[in-house]
Amino acid sequence: ADAMPVPAAAWQALLADPPRLAEARVRLHPATAWIACRHAAADLWQAHGRAAQPELAVLDGIDPSHAQDVLVWRDADDTVRVASLPTGCAAALDALHAGAPLLQALSSLPPADCAALLSLLAGAARVVAVVESFVALEAPCP
Repeated sequence: ADAMPVPAAAWQALLADPPRLAEARVRLHPATAWIACRHAAADLWQAHGRAAQPELAVLDGIDPSHAQDVLVWRDADDTVRVASLPTGCAAALDALHAGAPLLQALSSLPPADCAALLSLLAGAARVVAVVESFVALEAPCP
């Protein structure tokens, strides 16, 4: 389904206010999915996506048994994007999807991984609503 992302200015204001950010709950774009994989799903997908033909994919340097958390989304041009996430981010996304506040959902991640996940969510426009104290900051309907 299509949904308008939270405007960049709203994200910037939230990121600049740590107490608000900690308690905020986010609603992720419906065309976003994630998974904790037992193999190098993102690396393998990207290698095959760069190849002219699947059988020509360069797999040197990819350890297929390397576990990866993976984020998959459809961008504004309807292109499917795949990104590798730091380990533990899929569990944090599960918690966000279940309605946990950001601080609680991200509490098990190291600070650098929290920053990487928030940056990816904001930069890829994967959040369609931020709920703070029962007040929703949603993108306007087109």
